[in-house]
Amino acid sequence: MGKVIAMMDAYNTNPDKIDFIDMIYLPVIKDVDLPTPDNLFVDEAQDLNACQHAMINSMKIKGRTVV
Repeated sequence: MGKVIAMMDAYNTNPDKIDFIDMIYLPVIKDVDLPTPDNLFVDEAQDLNACQHAMINSMKIKGRTVV
C-alpha cells in the first residue's frame, strides 16, 4: 500500500505530471498489491488495453473467473 500512497503524493504535489493513463500504468509496472474483491465485473472488456488487462489479472484471485 505504501507504493500507492507514494504515487498519490506525487500526484498531489504535481498533478500535471501524472495523468489517467499513468494511474493505470504505474500500479502495473510498480507491481502494487491491488485489492482482490470477491466479485469483479468488467464492463466493455473488449475495449480494455493490455495494461488494463494486467491490472484486472492482478486483482483476480487465483482460480477465480472475471465476469
